[in-house]
Amino acid sequence: MTVDVTLLESHSSRLDDRLRISEGFLRLRAGGAETLGVLALPLGERRGPGWVVSHSFGSEQVDLHMLDVAVARSLASAGFPTLRFHSQGYGDSGDVWVPASPTTQLRDTLEVIGQFTELAEVEGLGLIGARFGGTVAALVAGRAGASHLVLLHPIVSGSRYAAELLRSRVIIELLGEKPAEATTVERLKEELAARGMVNIKGWPLRTDAYEELRAIDLVKEMDPFAGRALVVQVSRGSSVQGAMSRLRDRLRAMGAESELQVVTHPSAPNFGYEHFRPVARELLGDILEGVNQALVERTLQWLGIGEEAEGRAG
Repeated sequence: MTVDVTLLESHSSRLDDRLRISEGFLRLRAGGAETLGVLALPLGERRGPGWVVSHSFGSEQVDLHMLDVAVARSLASAGFPTLRFHSQGYGDSGDVWVPASPTTQLRDTLEVIGQFTELAEVEGLGLIGARFGGTVAALVAGRAGASHLVLLHPIVSGSRYAAELLRSRVIIELLGEKPAEATTVERLKEELAARGMVNIKGWPLRTDAYEELRAIDLVKEMDPFAGRALVVQVSRGSSVQGAMSRLRDRLRAMGAESELQVVTHPSAPNFGYEHFRPVARELLGDILEGVNQALVERTLQWLGIGEEAEGRAG
């Protein structure tokens, strides 16, 4: 069968008149293979910096996908060229079977950033990410020469995050049809040691990736960064968490203009987890919709967009 390449190419981009942006697929190189990116551009005048969205790890990438899309489109609507993409081992990458790890995501993010700077056609580079995506953004910011950095409740302690991933599997089974047969964290650790892999919500968490996660200490491992930085905590209460405070202080010690803000919401514990709940018979609702909108608005306000931020998280 002959493939109509022209027809396919004609469907590789779209215009959004409401947001005043265009979105188009890009073929990028990362980790020795091809991957797809989505470049969102303003239909009007461009402003700097250009932004790269760093996605999260494992199944959390799926749970935060809607936020990543909202962030990219909102930044583009405000005039900032913005790129989102998949590292190798994720859905739109050229090699979905390669085992993803913190090391591969750092490598791929740096490689994609090198290609993005020519595409943006503006001065300056901004990096933004949520949860582990924020951790990746923070770890590459100095090496990539970023001027702006937005961390949406980033993972500061990798050891706590690795344990959290295992607990998420236990919680899912406890809430399932046979809670009495639910596994335990200790059993998962034994399985990881014996088989070299455990299943976390359909994602294969391998021993090497697990150990890499456990070794991460974001406060200690960040390269020098002296640009503008925004750290946003997502929580039920307004008290500043110690990890977020230490990260802000570390950024300031490196010479960054660093600010810490808190977004409070009753569904904050679901940030980075499954977030659709029944709101009526046979109808699901997104309990994090308010969180995502608040994060978009805080980011744009921090960039000086002000009231233009309203309504951009759609």
